[in-house]
Amino acid sequence: HAPPPAVWLPHSASAGFLISDRDRDPQCNLHCSRSPTKPLCASDGRTYESMCDYQRAKCRDASLSVVHRGRCKGCISFTPFW
Repeated sequence: HAPPPAVWLPHSASAGFLISDRDRDPQCNLHCSRSPTKPLCASDGRTYESMCDYQRAKCRDASLSVVHRGRCKGCISFTPFW
């Protein structure tokens, strides 16, 4: 049974990230701390600032995997969730 399609809505007027209906899943409803960060590079070529940020992204894309700890090499692609 496929998950429902994502419906993107602003989280709040002051927030810089979006949520989807899938974020309502308790495993996806993560509130990530901003410090200290331990970045990691994921298979989408993006650097996530923490495992928590990566887990939020993985809830939206189950095929996502960790490539290595640390920032992605080459073109910098930073994915903030705040």
